[in-house]
Amino acid sequence: MRARGLIVALLVLLLSAGFIGPSSADTSFTIDTTLPFDEIVTNTCSGETIEFIGQDHIVIAVDVSTDSYHFKLHANGQLTGDVLAPIPQLGVYSANQTEDQEQTVSMGNDIYNLVTTFVAVNHVNPKVNMKLMTELQINFNAKTLVKSHTNAQCEVLP
Repeated sequence: MRARGLIVALLVLLLSAGFIGPSSADTSFTIDTTLPFDEIVTNTCSGETIEFIGQDHIVIAVDVSTDSYHFKLHANGQLTGDVLAPIPQLGVYSANQTEDQEQTVSMGNDIYNLVTTFVAVNHVNPKVNMKLMTELQINFNAKTLVKSHTNAQCEVLP
């Protein structure tokens, strides 16, 4: 009986000291962030230089297994675009985004690049709309997300 009491006391001591217990590795985590957006791009269809300002709210739910990261991404953003050149005009463009992605990444790829897309509408001349492709980097170890680059692609409509 005394031995059982000593074993229980030893287990309590080891648990409280953190030597034994549940695994310290996370099996899932969530990145929930709002990224500010302030980018200057060129619309190659119109030759305009446009500054887009707004924000992109992104939620990434990550499940970690022994050999992979499985994540679901939801992005929702709103931007306004002012033409800076050749003739400055305020509020000519608006860009919105609602996007969902789901992917599995092999363990060892601790930093992963992915692309999200905004559709930018020109309210003065809708024939020269554009897409804004934003490259994001997920760091699975640090549990962070950063925006690394934005490109523009002309979308000529008939």
